Amino acid sequence: MAKMTPLVRGDRLIYQQDEHEQVLAVETPAWFAWLATASTFAFTSDNGTFTARKERAGNQRGGWYWKAYRAQHGKHFSLYLGKAEALTLERLNAVAQSLAQTSNRDAGGRGQRGEAISSNGRGGAARHDHDTC
Repeated sequence: MAKMTPLVRGDRLIYQQDEHEQVLAVETPAWFAWLATASTFAFTSDNGTFTARKERAGNQRGGWYWKAYRAQHGKHFSLYLGKAEALTLERLNAVAQSLAQTSNRDAGGRGQRGEAISSNGRGGAARHDHDTC
């Protein structure tokens, strides 16, 4: 059986544990406990979609954080989501909307509020406005 990527749809996380489907509500203690053990999940809402990945700060001092990725029309876009404790439904929706707007925009070199977009090393763009989504 193929492994299912955990999915946040609406305000629910759906994931597999011991070959059984599990569902839990986002922003509950169970959600934050799950994030501590997870490494990736997909997010989908009316605001947009992305794949989230847990990453470690390059300098090894900042600890773990989550980053959102979206690919569209052969270009890759990413945004900082935050530390696990910041992953609220409001934050997830805001990042999904920002990524949807950015990826649907012409590659004119400027982002949503005029921030610079630069290459992320994978042939796409990465926005550098970590605190303003």
